[in-house]
Amino acid sequence: MEQLVNIHVLRRPSRSVATLILGAACLGMDCQTDPLMEMDDSTVSFAREIQPIFDTHCIRCHVTGGFANNSGIPLRLVEGVSHGLLVGKSSVQNPDWQLVKPGDPDNSLLYQKITQTSPPVGRQMPWDAATIVTPDEIELIRRWIEEGARNN
Repeated sequence: MEQLVNIHVLRRPSRSVATLILGAACLGMDCQTDPLMEMDDSTVSFAREIQPIFDTHCIRCHVTGGFANNSGIPLRLVEGVSHGLLVGKSSVQNPDWQLVKPGDPDNSLLYQKITQTSPPVGRQMPWDAATIVTPDEIELIRRWIEEGARNN
């Protein structure tokens, strides 16, 4: 009987209890996903796959004191702030466009600006032809947005 009691104590909490505990941990943070949703190998990771694209192609201009920042576009794409400044946020150039609309890359200005020579707002990014976003990187960004643009 003692063994059964130990097993009962060690069992996982119910989904509702675990969601409540993990949800409370997200208070004041940018937690836009179901905390119990498990990532598989095909899920795009913002930290491991998307932020490095920004680091390679974007932060020369999209950083405090960078060209974009000094030109009235306050979008900083540096680690730790980029996700919160992109997802669900309106463009300062045209508030009718969301920078990243979770689940909808075709209506996300970020995706339009890296795939269109004449995007709906501004010009194609990145400006520097030496740092063009590769087709594989574009596909990762598209998949990340389609998957809900999670901060994972």
